[in-house]
Amino acid sequence: MTKTEKQLAASFSGHRKERIIKTSDIRQIKLDIIAHITLLSAQGYKVFYNGMANGFDLMAVEAILTVKRYFKDIKLIAVIPFRKQAERYDEADKAIYRDFLKNADEVVLISDNYFKGCFFRRNDYMIKRSDKIIAYWDGELKGGTYYTARQAEQLNIEFINLYKA
Repeated sequence: MTKTEKQLAASFSGHRKERIIKTSDIRQIKLDIIAHITLLSAQGYKVFYNGMANGFDLMAVEAILTVKRYFKDIKLIAVIPFRKQAERYDEADKAIYRDFLKNADEVVLISDNYFKGCFFRRNDYMIKRSDKIIAYWDGELKGGTYYTARQAEQLNIEFINLYKA
């Protein structure tokens, strides 16, 4: 690949664990994510950006690492909004986060410290580098996934929503 060639890339955006658990079948969401990553990998997508938030993002990391066993040339790029992102996660999610971070092919740190808007800057970083966004969005008109949906629409990036009402 030459320097000017761009690899096809996708990123993930979705709700936190507590919001998903209230209304959805976690197992089915994970299967849907694996199916989409597998399809995209077969279509030539090689780079998968992930914001590493608890909930949908961590489910997507697990799926990427699962698919990576078969498509060894795909890359997981963890995009961290600030260094202590996982500080407020429960102990189980902290352990999962650390393990997944170790398995990332690359880690991008947006800021050493938290600042208002750092999650949006993280999302912007991923959106600008993606050809598709795989999301889990319940349609509520606020929050990071809503922001990502709006940005994707403005930039004409395909937005695949796995949410099923």
